[in-house]
Amino acid sequence: MALGLGINTTPLTTPLSWEPKDGRFNDELIFWLKNNTNVSPAAWLDESDNNNDVTQGTLGRQPTINEGGLKFDGVDDLLEFDNLITINPDSDFCLCIALEMDSDTSNTLLEENTLNKISLSTKQLITISGDDPEAANVTAIPSSTTIYDSPEKIWIIIQRSANGYFNVTDGNNKTFNITGQPFTKGITINKLGGFSDGYLDGTILEVFMYNTIFQHASELKKAEDHLKYKFSIY
Repeated sequence: MALGLGINTTPLTTPLSWEPKDGRFNDELIFWLKNNTNVSPAAWLDESDNNNDVTQGTLGRQPTINEGGLKFDGVDDLLEFDNLITINPDSDFCLCIALEMDSDTSNTLLEENTLNKISLSTKQLITISGDDPEAANVTAIPSSTTIYDSPEKIWIIIQRSANGYFNVTDGNNKTFNITGQPFTKGITINKLGGFSDGYLDGTILEVFMYNTIFQHASELKKAEDHLKYKFSIY
C-alpha cells in the first residue's frame, strides 16, 4: 500500500468492512443497488435477496454509466422496479443514498405517483409522501443553509418510524428531526428517478432501503461511514 506524503494527506483509516446486508440488516433490506456491480443503462440489479431490480427498455430513456452508478439527465430518464415495493403503514423504513447532483431544481428520487414519493423537492427540502392525501405529506426543512449545493457528491439517510417521526442525516453534517403523521395507507414505490417533483438530474452512485430504522447510533454510523468513505464524501 502506497502512502501519500505532504501536508494534509492523512490516509484513510476507516475500514469499509460493513455492507448493507451485514448482520440483522440482511433480513430487513428491501433493495440494494450497489455501485459498480450489476449496473447498466438498461438494468440495475438488486443485490438484496428480493429481486427488486430496476430496468428501462426504452433506449432514449435510459440513464448512462457514470462513476460506477447511473447518470439521469433530468429530462426523461427513468428506471422502473420489476416489483411494486409496498411499505406498510405500521412499518419503519430507512433510505440511504449517495448521489451527485447536477442541478438544484426539483428532483424525484423514488416514487409511484404524485402521492407516493421521496424527493429533493428543491435544494432545501426533502419531501416524503404516502398514499393518503389527507395527511401523509411531510416536508423536512433544515434549520440552516442547504441540504446540498449542486454540483457535488452528497449522501443522505432518511429514517421514518411508523409513528410518523422522521430523522434526516446528510453529508453536510446536518441532522434534523420532524414529527409527521403516520401513513395510514402506507407508501408504494415503483420508479427510480421519477417525475412528479421533476426528473432526477444527477448521478445515483448507490442506494439501499430497509424495512427498519437504525436502532443505535453505532448502526447509523456504519451506514454513514459506508457512504462517506466509499465515495470520498467528506
